[in-house]
Amino acid sequence: MRKTSSFAQNIGESKSDHIISSRKIIIISPNGLSNAGGVERVMLYAYRALSEHGFQVGIIDQKALSESRIGRFFSIFKRGVLGFLGQSFGLSIIANRERRSGAFIINNGYAAFFARSDILFCHGCVRAARLAQHRVRLEQRRLDLSKREEHFDNTEIPRPIRLIERLKLSLYGPDEIAEMIAGHRARIIVAVSEHSQRDWQRYYHLSSGKFEHLPNTVDTRHFHPASESNERESSKQSRNALRILFVGSLTYLKGLDRLRTTVEMAREAGKNWEFIIATPSSFNTEHFSSKPNVTIRKAVSFAELPDLYRYCDVLYFPSIYEGFEMVTLEALSSGLPVVGTDVGAISVLCKAGFPGVYRIEPDDFAQVSNAFEIAAAQWKNHAEKHQLYNLIDENYGISTWSQKLIEIVEACYE
Repeated sequence: MRKTSSFAQNIGESKSDHIISSRKIIIISPNGLSNAGGVERVMLYAYRALSEHGFQVGIIDQKALSESRIGRFFSIFKRGVLGFLGQSFGLSIIANRERRSGAFIINNGYAAFFARSDILFCHGCVRAARLAQHRVRLEQRRLDLSKREEHFDNTEIPRPIRLIERLKLSLYGPDEIAEMIAGHRARIIVAVSEHSQRDWQRYYHLSSGKFEHLPNTVDTRHFHPASESNERESSKQSRNALRILFVGSLTYLKGLDRLRTTVEMAREAGKNWEFIIATPSSFNTEHFSSKPNVTIRKAVSFAELPDLYRYCDVLYFPSIYEGFEMVTLEALSSGLPVVGTDVGAISVLCKAGFPGVYRIEPDDFAQVSNAFEIAAAQWKNHAEKHQLYNLIDENYGISTWSQKLIEIVEACYE
């Protein structure tokens, strides 16, 4: 992130305090503030940081929209694309009204795509995620076709089908168009990673001067290793199997197919591994219901997550695309090493030489297997787990993140 000068340095401390504390900040977060999801959690941290700094902070969410006349009008579009666009446009109207009255607007992605945002959080890129999924599916199709060559003479995808797929891919979806509009209407875009910024610049044609960098954060008071006494007690218990944790939705984008393949190959190879899948709902859990080496944990609460991280030996994160996932930070802060694909926070941390993070090719089972066993062996001791915790706290703790956010907000007042 480029250095931002504080408002006080430019026009004096007393004037800065008066102007900043007197301005109202509105956060647009359709699902409100909570620990339930990534965006909601980041906005919760933003709300706390800004409030503690003296700002008057308000929230525009689905509840506020539904209670307004605008919301009641757009409620006729309840589902599908029209429902999404109606909600986003309705939130935009409310946000723009607040801004005209002097409020400072903080927006998220395409949550309110037509709002005039002072700060727009870029948590990733919808367009880049879609293209990443397409590339992985195309590669998988090629692999499947190559396996069929011995049975079929012609395994090429018909040209008309290829042309249709290219045409479909060249068209921007409603969510991608909404995200592009939101980016162009924002004053400053706060990107969670450099690759997220590059994606927005490339696909949405935005200037680099519009961006600031602010990686996601983690509450290190909540996510931390077990105490030494608890760890000794835990080590006395029989731990025959290597415990591999997956946290997230069971979707293709999050690496569902890769996870299924790894689970199956581990069983075939006779690996003494236990996969623990923590997922928000029952969606796609049927793929693992008959697997003897899998335990499903549905709807794990935020309060339960730290103990789950501490219980396991390694986190597996085979995602296809990420902006800067919080689960990696949470695991490392809990003393749990992370094995995953070259995306999001894993990519950033590996390039920076951050310990406890292992990049793998998810289709190379031997590499995945070695990474699991090496990671678990290297980070099993109390002192080593606290080394990870201290590094995360120093670089990605809430206090560091909050200070950077305040600097960005103050710079917008210049």
